Amino acid sequence: MNSTYDAQFKQIKNINWLPWIGANYDTSKILLVADSHYDDGCGWLDGNPLATKQFINNQGLQSDKPQFSKAKILREIEKAVMNVPNTSYEQRLSFWNGVSYFNLSPTLMPSPRVRPSDDDFDKGWLNFMEIVDIIKPKYIIKFAYAGIGRLGAYLTHHQETWQRKNVKDFYKKPFVVNLSHKNADQYKIVFTHHPTGARGYNYKKWAEQIHAEFPDLHTHFNSN
Repeated sequence: MNSTYDAQFKQIKNINWLPWIGANYDTSKILLVADSHYDDGCGWLDGNPLATKQFINNQGLQSDKPQFSKAKILREIEKAVMNVPNTSYEQRLSFWNGVSYFNLSPTLMPSPRVRPSDDDFDKGWLNFMEIVDIIKPKYIIKFAYAGIGRLGAYLTHHQETWQRKNVKDFYKKPFVVNLSHKNADQYKIVFTHHPTGARGYNYKKWAEQIHAEFPDLHTHFNSN
């Protein structure tokens, strides 16, 4: 785990959980964005700024243990990003050490049936922009279409800092949004369906979409 960015993350106004930054993130520059944390009744998420780090450490780096091996959302993310039908523990260890990860919504959802509000997404995209400006990813993948409309609203109201390259990005599926920052940094966000959502998740379909947009992404993963 890489904690060198944490002091900067803590300055972000609405951030409740610090992003996971893998030990080798600075080599790959891959940012994975999910939607929400859900309350599991155990109390470990509430008021715990390290919860996302603990989640990935357990379900990713310690996924060789039976109690952590079945995290469906992470297994589907791994398959889509690496474009493989299944992952070994060695692959998962390398993968999570090489990526960053955070949940867009700063609000703890009471259950998977409750979706983030517009306000949650508005705060989340504000956090996202600040995180991106800190860690400067090369690849960004958002695992859910939810919130894309609020991203458009954010960009409309922050044109002095961020610009969308083409408004049509928000109307053409599968969504791929290209952004530019006032400092001249360029970013691309590739959206997929939610890995555990009601629409289902065909990892192969999304792997093809991800790798078509990021042709050199495969160079960061061990295929064995």
